[in-house]
Parts: sequence; structure tokens; C-alpha cells
Amino acid sequence: MPLVTRVYTARLVVVVAAIFALAVIPCHALDWPVVDRVLTGTFGEDMGDHFLNGIDIGGGSQEVHPVLPGELVFRFDEASDYSSLPRGLGTFVVLRHGQDVLSEYAHMQSGTLGPIKESYQTSERIGFAGESGHAQSPQLQFALYDEEAGSMVNPLALLPILPDTQPP
Repeated sequence: MPLVTRVYTARLVVVVAAIFALAVIPCHALDWPVVDRVLTGTFGEDMGDHFLNGIDIGGGSQEVHPVLPGELVFRFDEASDYSSLPRGLGTFVVLRHGQDVLSEYAHMQSGTLGPIKESYQTSERIGFAGESGHAQSPQLQFALYDEEAGSMVNPLALLPILPDTQPP
């Protein structure tokens, strides 16, 4: 298959996956996982050795909350000695939500995850944004995965609009 055809096919798959995800969760149905929000990385951004599969939210070290109530799927604290796990995400948590959506909260501060729980409500703290993994500054990497479509979803399509208050 020619390269141009593969590119257009890949774009079509992304568009179709986004349509399915938007049908499951209405636009702007989620709340931001942190209070202070500075968008430092966007969905699909070229990071040199990979493309960002979520968004990076700066704003310093601050509490991280789930965007929807969810069940704990996996958690990893970078301070633990799990040498077989990838270290790029640092300290992270993955939650499953009722709409066949997984949410990932990465680069959190080591040691801030608190006690292991089976489920989380939006008012409960998951951890604190930090610099674990390959993060260059205190931030939260937030990503969404649609299990039914089998693809990542741009979180900005489902989060409330973030006004641009910073002059160029």
C-alpha cells in the first residue's frame, strides 16, 4: 500500500475512533484532573522518539483527581523496585470507567499515591503532579483510551474548554 494511502487510512481510523469516543462520553463531560492548568503538550505532538498519546498539563506540583469515578486497573510508584516495567511514565495510575474508557495519570510524584483503593471518586486524590519518569518539569500526563474502539482519544475533545489567557 502506498505511503499516501496509509497516511489517509490512519487519519480515517483516528477520526472514526474519535467519533465513537464522543458518542460514549459527551463533549466537555469530564472535569480537569488538576486545578492549575497550563497546557504544555498536546495530543499527537511529536516528542522526538514518540508521539504524545495524551496531554501534558503543567501548573506545578498539585493534587490530581480522577476525571470520572473509576476502578483501579493498575498503579506504579517509581520509587518501587520493578525493574521490568517501563520508566518513561514514572509514577502513574490507570482507572477504568463505566463507559469502557481508561484514564491514565502519569509523571506523578513518587510516594504520593496513598493507600491502594479499589475505586476512586472525582473528589478523591490520586496523587500529586510531579517530575517522575521522563518528565522535564512538574506536570501531569493525562491520557484516555477507548477500549471498545481500541484507540487513544484526544482528552481536549472531552474536557472543558481551556481559555488561552497568555499573550503571544
